[in-house]
Amino acid sequence: MRWKWLVAIGVLTIVILIAAVYAYLKTYDYNKLKPLVARMVEDATGRKLSLGGDVNLEIGFVPALVVTNVALANASWGSQPQMIEIEKLQVRVRLLPLLVRDLDIKYIRIVGVKVLLEIGPKNQQNWDFLAGSSSAGSIGAFKPAAIEVKQVSIENLHLTYRESRAGPPTQLTLASLEMNRQENEDALALKLKADINGQPLTLSGKTGRIRDVFGHQRFPLQLSGTLADAALKINGTIDDALTLQGIDVDAELSGKNLTEFGEVIGQKLPATDEFQIHGRLNGSTDALALQKAQGSARRVSMHLSLSGAVKDLLTLRGMDLQSRLKGKELAEIGPLFGTKLPGLGPFDIKGKLAGSAKALSLSEVAATVDKSDFAGLAKFELLKRPKITIRLASSVIDFTTLMKSIEQDEQKAANKDQPKRRLFSDDPLPLEGLKKVDADIVLKAKNIHAKDARLKFGNLTLKLENGDFSIKKFEATYKQTKISGDLHTNHGSPTRVATKFLVQNFDLGGFFKETGINDQVQATVDIAAHLNSSGDSVHSLMANLDGAIGAVMGEGYLTKYLDLLSVDLTSKVVAFWGRLQNARQIKCAVVQFDIKSGVAASQAFVFNTRAGILTGEGDINLDTEQINFLLVPELDHPSLSLSTKLRVKGAIMDPKVSPDKVALLTKGATLLSTLVVGPLGLLAPFVHLGALQEHPCDIQSIGELGLQSPASK
Repeated sequence: MRWKWLVAIGVLTIVILIAAVYAYLKTYDYNKLKPLVARMVEDATGRKLSLGGDVNLEIGFVPALVVTNVALANASWGSQPQMIEIEKLQVRVRLLPLLVRDLDIKYIRIVGVKVLLEIGPKNQQNWDFLAGSSSAGSIGAFKPAAIEVKQVSIENLHLTYRESRAGPPTQLTLASLEMNRQENEDALALKLKADINGQPLTLSGKTGRIRDVFGHQRFPLQLSGTLADAALKINGTIDDALTLQGIDVDAELSGKNLTEFGEVIGQKLPATDEFQIHGRLNGSTDALALQKAQGSARRVSMHLSLSGAVKDLLTLRGMDLQSRLKGKELAEIGPLFGTKLPGLGPFDIKGKLAGSAKALSLSEVAATVDKSDFAGLAKFELLKRPKITIRLASSVIDFTTLMKSIEQDEQKAANKDQPKRRLFSDDPLPLEGLKKVDADIVLKAKNIHAKDARLKFGNLTLKLENGDFSIKKFEATYKQTKISGDLHTNHGSPTRVATKFLVQNFDLGGFFKETGINDQVQATVDIAAHLNSSGDSVHSLMANLDGAIGAVMGEGYLTKYLDLLSVDLTSKVVAFWGRLQNARQIKCAVVQFDIKSGVAASQAFVFNTRAGILTGEGDINLDTEQINFLLVPELDHPSLSLSTKLRVKGAIMDPKVSPDKVALLTKGATLLSTLVVGPLGLLAPFVHLGALQEHPCDIQSIGELGLQSPASK
């Protein structure tokens, strides 16, 4: 039975050897391997690996390697010294597959991870590892034929993504990630819980196996979850998940508020009641295209829809999208831009979005707003100073709904607010916005409607450049009336404003009646103005106003014309003069004010009526809003009360009227033809009333009033 002893001795020897190996492995100081491991990693990546904690091996049929305090250095140009930091890394590996050069990892657990991904000033990426020349020799000693991982667990991971030329970094906090191999399935079950820029993210579903990643095999994805309270679905494949090449994925995102999703991507998006985005992602991280895109969003009655493609989603280049925005009330757009708009009625805007985030155009525009229509194009260029270019044509622009909305708002304000003490507000004008963008806008419209009024429109050319705003051409015709003017503002401290305005042969009565302002007025007038000023509020502009304004009126019927001087003056003179119906029947009228440093001094104020001639003289201080004016009636049938001169003095919002029997007019009132005819200047060409008819006040046109071009301030 000698062979039994030999077997026993052999078994004992093996047991002793196993025990010896176990004791050796158990007591071996694995920290001695740190330099070797660090050198291998540095040869493979070009980065230094720091192993600050202990390296331990848990012995068993499936040994576990435990490493703590691991750090991988960042690129030399990086903003921080470390790219990756790991508090604890635990890996369990099956031994037998190693004999055939297969790496079968039963379990990987990573706890407490910090990852920094950043793009440098020269567009370099810190995850581009440069392997050393000796990398092949160093790591070539063991190159597994296949890598399999059964279970992955990651806890408490913080990832920061930063671009040197971009805004705030993107922050990802991963609370937990579990990936487990499912029996009888060639896939991993995934569960993820995280947040991106403070917005929650959850995902669950199936993915390909880890061996597909390291083997550069097609990696399937079938995931669903939530992102910022929006439902998220991802379904497709990645040809090479390790390099993110060959992406072919269907993605769908639907939810309520786009603002929350905007925080995820670091962009300010408008609030919505619901939204949905669907499309197919193709390409790689170098050029990721969005194909067959369908998007929609709703807010109150507004509905936005988009369809098309984006060639490079990461840079937003090559956009080719059909868009449509419609709703029951255009004023609902106001809150999206932080402002309140008056009611404008229903709208429907269609167009083709093309270009990139730096140069976006909306062409083939077809838009309707209530009864108005527009066609043309718009372009937005994100230059050093953003620029907007618009070219629009319209067959009709209808202001009826806008006018009614403004009237309703004014009525609400009148019922709610206390009477205003000042006419001109000190509130700053929104001029700062003019400094932030350039604009080049041309509008051509055939017709303008204002309630029942119908105007033929010409051109409007608007330009905004380096904070200087100008309307170079404004032309319109109302019946036989020609309207033209321009406006210029020059950026500065304060802002300078200049305008010229001409109204020729204007049927004021017809216009008032058709727009619902007054159905009693019957008047045809010429109006001209040449004004300039400087300031940042209405009050300061009026206080610094220079220029001239004049008007000539033919025969007609005009009510409350004294209110041109101050608020409710017409009703206040009734106490002294009574009500003269004939005073409203105008034979002719001439009004001219020259304005200097905010003081408007009358050069002519004459109303030749059926009751007689009313003349006036004085000035209005537009800065202090004080008036000092003398009214002198010369009636055809004078009486004691009706011939009383009246002094109008005090605040223009609430002037005091009293008899003044001493004061005399210093300028002629009736012989208007004796007024000096001054140079026409920029106010030419002036107009005449009627077809070459002599004006009843001996004034052929405003030009004979001698309006001077105001000196530049």
